[in-house]
Amino acid sequence: MFPTDAILNKQEITNMATRSRIGFETASGAVMHIYCHFDGYVDGVGKALIVDHNDVNKAYSLVKGGNCSTICDQVHRSDPAISWSKDRQSYKQDGANSSEEFQYLWDSRKACWLWRKSGSGNWKRLDFALNRISQAA
Repeated sequence: MFPTDAILNKQEITNMATRSRIGFETASGAVMHIYCHFDGYVDGVGKALIVDHNDVNKAYSLVKGGNCSTICDQVHRSDPAISWSKDRQSYKQDGANSSEEFQYLWDSRKACWLWRKSGSGNWKRLDFALNRISQAA
């Protein structure tokens, strides 16, 4: 695997639920975000984001719809709640103080998904991470 920022996949996760937070950065820089209970690892929720929600309209619709139990195979909503952070840095800090293992963010400026392990590390491009996972397999 990769040294300091290893890409975690489902084989390396021992929790029953791998929780994640999925955010959408608005034009003003504020981030609206939702909770996703299951499959939060990069080749779970991360892969679903790239395959099924990889443009601005789909990303916005996913987050605007509220919290989910999972988005893998099909979106299963758990409640309509949406949270807000004032900017990307606040969203990152909110993740450091939460119980979610992974954070995802639709970067409106670059029109791509980013990811990070909550509580550590910088944002990384999700498509690059998934390419590395598929090359390693």
